[in-house]
Amino acid sequence: PMEPEIHKALAKALGDNNHYVRESAAWSLRNIKPTNQEVLLEIAKLLKHENADIRYHAFEILALIKPTNQEVLLEIVNLLKHENADIRYNAVQALEEIKPTEPKIHKDLAKALSDNKYEVRKSAAKALAEIKPMDPEIHKALAQALSDNNYDVREYAAYALAEIKPMDPEIHKALAQALMDPKRSEEHTSELQSH
Repeated sequence: PMEPEIHKALAKALGDNNHYVRESAAWSLRNIKPTNQEVLLEIAKLLKHENADIRYHAFEILALIKPTNQEVLLEIVNLLKHENADIRYNAVQALEEIKPTEPKIHKDLAKALSDNKYEVRKSAAKALAEIKPMDPEIHKALAQALSDNNYDVREYAAYALAEIKPMDPEIHKALAQALMDPKRSEEHTSELQSH
């Protein structure tokens, strides 16, 4: 069967310099939803491409396919440490969509809660809310994020803990304090006014 060869050619075309070639390849790959490991790896490697358009198509296709292959997931997880914040953000978003079941990946996502860019931290908290890992260390990391200097990060950390429902009474206390903080509603009001 020629399929994997065609899929590989499309994955390569996704990184083409010509916008129309990329758009056509992305459209085809979204419709085909290839599962071949080599093809998915080729697409995952484009997540760190310098062209934001190419990165977006790669992210969108992987989010749609939700690969479970370890090598492909590792390619995405390694991007959580990339120097480019947009690439780290896309990696977190891809993992949120894929919802991997591996505890090691959950721990890597939790590390992103201390990223220097608030968008990455917020997205990591949001991803953990979707995945609902049962690791007490991750729950502690989310509890620490309740005191993040960014309102959205704190809100998503609270949301994640509310979704996960950890058993630790210390975390319950931290969550209750964060939700009852009188500054919380003031900040929310000023956040809304600034948009």
